[in-house]
Amino acid sequence: MSFQASDGNILPGNGTSVRDRIAGAFRKAMSSARSPAKELARALGRTPKGAELILRGDNSPNLEALVLACRHYDEVWEEFKELCGRGGTASDAEAILAEFAQKLKERRIA
Repeated sequence: MSFQASDGNILPGNGTSVRDRIAGAFRKAMSSARSPAKELARALGRTPKGAELILRGDNSPNLEALVLACRHYDEVWEEFKELCGRGGTASDAEAILAEFAQKLKERRIA
């Protein structure tokens, strides 16, 4: 993925702003929520108005909110990894599954 500078913003090669891509990931994550802004606000410790602005792409989440979102929502985590040029691979998934299997094994022994 290539990036280019435009008015101080980093844009993916396709010209979609980082803010728009993150907002899209949030909208995707909230697509089945009854009240997306309220649910997002609770998860991120923000106001519903602040969460709505993030969902619309009018505001960007701060680092703390982005880390929380990556913990809670796979869609946001996947988009963040793509933006960082570290998109998931099969080997990543296999490593995570192996780690979980090891932890389960350790719990059974204890």
